[in-house]
Amino acid sequence: MTTQRIEGGRLSKVVGGLLLVLALSRLIELPTRQLQVSVLGSPLGIDLSGTTLVLLIVVGLAVTGMQSLLSLHPSAREGGPSPGIVYWIVPALLGAAMVLWLRQIDDLGRWTLALLAAAVLIPLALLAEYRTVSLTPPERGSAWLQWGRMVLIHLIALILFIVIYGMGLRRLLGGPAVWLVTALLGGRFFWGLTGDVRRSLAYGAAAGVAPALVLGLINVWELSSLSGGWLLLVSFYMAVGLLKERLSHRLDGRVALEYAIVGLLALAMGLFLL
Repeated sequence: MTTQRIEGGRLSKVVGGLLLVLALSRLIELPTRQLQVSVLGSPLGIDLSGTTLVLLIVVGLAVTGMQSLLSLHPSAREGGPSPGIVYWIVPALLGAAMVLWLRQIDDLGRWTLALLAAAVLIPLALLAEYRTVSLTPPERGSAWLQWGRMVLIHLIALILFIVIYGMGLRRLLGGPAVWLVTALLGGRFFWGLTGDVRRSLAYGAAAGVAPALVLGLINVWELSSLSGGWLLLVSFYMAVGLLKERLSHRLDGRVALEYAIVGLLALAMGLFLL
């Protein structure tokens, strides 16, 4: 059996397992479980809903599935792809986004279309991360690869931002959640430019401040979840994009003006069209 067949077989098993869990999550209602813990002598109850359990299962499957694919990579014979944790980010957050998105859809037709979208996006994300292992840092930063990665990263960010805003997580939990999503997705993108995990995650964390602040600003408006998520995506795009231009030593007045125009147009679209 060739290496390609082994890799394809492992990929199909990982994708099949993830899609099966996503499909069963609609058919099987898991009970809510309460965990009681003691904090400084005071009892604290934590509710684990069915969505939380499915979310943990899917994220765990995405991470372990990605790692199992990395273990098959030829570079694993030389010590393994390093650092593996970087390749977990996109599959894990994509899985989380699919779980939360599907749980908010009641209509069976729309839910089926969303599941089909997951059936396309999940294998693409896993395969893209697997193929990236073979590339050198300059190749990881190539224009076409950056574009493809940015499209996927922004799509995942949009879904998660819509879900976060739609769930009403806008104060105590909303800001940290938006910051964490930006820090991880931004860190994954910057790693293609820097090749250093700590620097990449630090840049992602810095970029995450802007969307978290924007969430606090738009809380004063009554927006739909789509509009709120879109405005958070715009702030994500500008924060990550401007920082990328700064790291590439291309940030000047013209570039800043281009981002400002795009940002204003996207802002108007979010406020008046969505």
